[in-house]
Amino acid sequence: MSRYGDLVAQARSRINEITPADARLLLGDVVFIDVRESEEYAEGAIPDARFLPRGVLERDIAAVVPSVDQALVV
Repeated sequence: MSRYGDLVAQARSRINEITPADARLLLGDVVFIDVRESEEYAEGAIPDARFLPRGVLERDIAAVVPSVDQALVV
């Protein structure tokens, strides 16, 4: 596997995928990050979700969520 493939596999091993119903139960306990494009976000979003488009996620996440221990739903 390539180095990139190894990095992706490592990251995926630390991600827990959940259903929308599971996410609803977490409202208020975690930070929701909306990674859609601005036009999609403007059409409607989860209340209090932080808007951080996928194209800038890695660059800006530390400014939006400074704690590396903070639970996120992306």
